[in-house]
Amino acid sequence: MSVAYAVAGVFVAWLLYIFFPAVKSRQWFAHQLNGPPSPSFLTGRFFIDFWQKDHAPHMGHVQRYGKIFKYPFALGIPMIFIADPYIVSDVYSHPDTYKKTKGMITMLDNLFGRGLLSADDDFHKQLRRIIAPAFTPSVIRSLFSEFLEEAYRLQGRLQDKVKENTEVDMLNELSRTTLDIFGTTGLGQDQLGDPLNRLGQAYTSLIGALTADMGKFGMLQVIITQLQIIPSAMMRMIKTSRAIIESKGKQMIAQAGQKRDKDLLSLLVKSNSNESASKQLSEQQIIEQITTILFAGHETVSTSLSWTLYHLADNPSLQTRLHDELSELPEEPTFEQLDACPLLGKVVREILRVYPPVPSTQRELAVDLEIPLSEPVTLKDGRVITSLPLKKGEVLNLSVICANRDKDVWGSDAEEFNPDRFDRPNTPAKQIPSAWGNVLSFSHGSRNCIGFRFALAEMKALLFVIMRNWRVERVCPVEHRNGITSRPYVDNKPSCPLRLHAL
Repeated sequence: MSVAYAVAGVFVAWLLYIFFPAVKSRQWFAHQLNGPPSPSFLTGRFFIDFWQKDHAPHMGHVQRYGKIFKYPFALGIPMIFIADPYIVSDVYSHPDTYKKTKGMITMLDNLFGRGLLSADDDFHKQLRRIIAPAFTPSVIRSLFSEFLEEAYRLQGRLQDKVKENTEVDMLNELSRTTLDIFGTTGLGQDQLGDPLNRLGQAYTSLIGALTADMGKFGMLQVIITQLQIIPSAMMRMIKTSRAIIESKGKQMIAQAGQKRDKDLLSLLVKSNSNESASKQLSEQQIIEQITTILFAGHETVSTSLSWTLYHLADNPSLQTRLHDELSELPEEPTFEQLDACPLLGKVVREILRVYPPVPSTQRELAVDLEIPLSEPVTLKDGRVITSLPLKKGEVLNLSVICANRDKDVWGSDAEEFNPDRFDRPNTPAKQIPSAWGNVLSFSHGSRNCIGFRFALAEMKALLFVIMRNWRVERVCPVEHRNGITSRPYVDNKPSCPLRLHAL
């Protein structure tokens, strides 16, 4: 009988979850916008477009309907799809007006706990204040030698691998290395990326749940708490991984409190201890911050570097130029020396423009608001508007990848990887307010990516060692799948196989 009641409860909750938002949304302005048709009330276009290649459906919608249009989301709820970089930037700049959606917060909380990505209002400000000392420019410079040390360990593994086979899955190797780097510089733990490291594997499993591997029902489970009563392999994996992380995390926090190291966890614990008793984070809250930061940093760097190498493999002359530039530096350059390399900087900036680590995100209006438009929009009834009169509760889908590839800003070849575009006159054609580089890959405003300098320094250190020592060739086409992150795929699995030749 208890099972029957549980099933009935889930069903009722499901109906309420479906129909209340759908009825409420009927008054939203989104319904007046043009946009692609919805094939299903239950799933909208979400599950059709989400797993397609290289965001092609979204790019196609932008080409047909413009930078702002109605997007049929699941459960009969319309989103307003935003590909205009100015509006995306403005939304990021006003976190009190544009809140993260409840579904997104639920998903992040279920995976990582209440960390920087899901926290809001005063708690987010508190977290930011406590965590910020661990990511200052001086801290990043002090960690740079450890980035290089781990990069040379990767070099040693690659040398061993190519003795047997010149074809190497660089996504796998880079994921291991970025875990090692986070273990050393973030947690004070060696070899976090080792396949036998239980904590590292728990992190890897948890991050895997945020990729398209979770499947359609899996995504619904992490968004809708009521569905978690239904057993699934993914939910068991998440619970097991979080249990391991919490157990190991308590041990690491105890050790960090006794050390004076400069790993991020030790700095976070020290910063937290400087807060008044009422403002200090609990042990559990500190663990949740580390789990969140790991996802944001590890996934960003390993994915972005995989795409970098994949595109360099298709451009031998660019590889040669980059190799020549990096070969002029000593084997262990300073942070300042590497940061001053112009071509390396352009390569990193371009890959983060074309492949932002998180391609899209959602926001919900906290108040009624009229949003000025950078260019007019034509409604279904033919009226032309210059601002969007939106209601509280309306949902915006912010397409970072479409905004970063805006042809009005970056030229007709905006969808292509071309680091030399930065040498063109008047490029970018327009200035987009952002945390870094005139692109929105690290967000903007008070909620921008707190660790973006860490990620950039890590990327440059790894590229320095790889491109000084190897020439890379493509093995097969790699797909860019729509997803919460931007991982490359081969045969429906995250992978980036490349052929390596020693230089």
